[in-house]
Amino acid sequence: MIKIISLALILLITTGGFAQGNILDRYIIEGLQNNLALKQQEFSYQKSVSALDEARGMFFPSVDVLARYTRADGGRTVIIPVNQFVSPLYNSLNDLLENLGLGRTDFPPLPDQEIRFIRQQEHETKLQLIQPVFQLAIYHNYNLKKDMRDIQKFTSIVFQRDLIRDIKQAYFNYIQALYAVRIFKETHELVQENLRVSERLFDAQKVTKDVVYRAQAELSSVEQQELEIQNRQVQARSYFNFLLNRPLDHEIIFDEAVLKLDISDFTFDNARAYGLDHREELKKLKTGIEAADDARKIRKSTYYPGLNAVIDYGYQGEHYNFDKKHDFWTASLVLDWNLFNGMQDKARIEQASLEKQRLLAQLDELNKQIELQIRQSYDNFIAARKKTEVAEKRRISARSSFNLMEKKYQQGAANLVEFLDARSNLTNAELSRLIAYYEYYAYYSELERATAYYHLPELNSEE
Repeated sequence: MIKIISLALILLITTGGFAQGNILDRYIIEGLQNNLALKQQEFSYQKSVSALDEARGMFFPSVDVLARYTRADGGRTVIIPVNQFVSPLYNSLNDLLENLGLGRTDFPPLPDQEIRFIRQQEHETKLQLIQPVFQLAIYHNYNLKKDMRDIQKFTSIVFQRDLIRDIKQAYFNYIQALYAVRIFKETHELVQENLRVSERLFDAQKVTKDVVYRAQAELSSVEQQELEIQNRQVQARSYFNFLLNRPLDHEIIFDEAVLKLDISDFTFDNARAYGLDHREELKKLKTGIEAADDARKIRKSTYYPGLNAVIDYGYQGEHYNFDKKHDFWTASLVLDWNLFNGMQDKARIEQASLEKQRLLAQLDELNKQIELQIRQSYDNFIAARKKTEVAEKRRISARSSFNLMEKKYQQGAANLVEFLDARSNLTNAELSRLIAYYEYYAYYSELERATAYYHLPELNSEE
């Protein structure tokens, strides 16, 4: 059984990114579609898309229905002395009548007229259309919202890459535990056989009782380690299924195709150049710098006037009459230009400029951090690959030594201590090699994450 396991593990590095289209890629797609934390990121992205739609809508006219009904009393009034104005006319008319021999006429006095500036009741019902004609703030706000959408998109992609790395490492952690369980299962069979042989030799009075006790103790030790590694396998399976938002005890399928790496041209220079060109963190920060510049332009746009076209059409009157006698319309160009507001705009522009400079300095730092991350990941990956070669040689030597010691022990040419030491060396060599291979793939996942080397799959999601 160990030979079969060994052959499978040798395939990890001799076949030499992970083969696309294998079971692990399907698990990754499932995780990207179902992971709850990633869904929260998707909601944030959709929110930023909606905010961009809102900003786009500011370019279009707004149409409102405005209705006002008013009742009033008091206020300013104007009294018109009508009788005072018409008395001279009455006198002139009587003079004319006398000259004609018709006699004078007593004209009745006319009361003074009181006119209110505020009507006791009136209404105004209209449609109002406002169309921005020249508003720099609207244009720059649209660009800002577009940048914020892209920032959220890059944030989501960064989370996806972290999730992919975690899924891969959790999967390989499960494989490691799976192989470890098999190693301890075989070791359990060996020490069990050793106990049977020891008891048979004791019954034949060829060994003392302490040999049997030692074999029993060794069996108990292996059983204890076997239980621990089985528990570790259960935990590894639970964590992997948690990342995929599946039942924790869901079965995990192992496919050796996931252990094939294509790293023939994966030199440090290639890795560094690819990472600095593709890392979404850099794209996100560069977009943030553009957003800061748009925010500065929004502040600066207050120095320029704003121009809106306003068109009203509706009805006015003391009573609700919707006819041609009571309708009206107006068309206006409204200019809005703030000339002074206590130097607030200048201060806001300065704040936005300082924010942009801060992000530029952060970009330089991030470039260096990513380069360092790639350097460390690459060195760890190369060192891990060398460790697998050493671990494989150690395993081969330990296997050969154990096979010889097993034959000597069965022939009585070696004592129990020597046999158990050989068996312990073999188990440790198998586990060391297993850990080395796991670290090899774990470090590749880290390097793949550091360089953004993994090609993100296309997901069926509404955007």
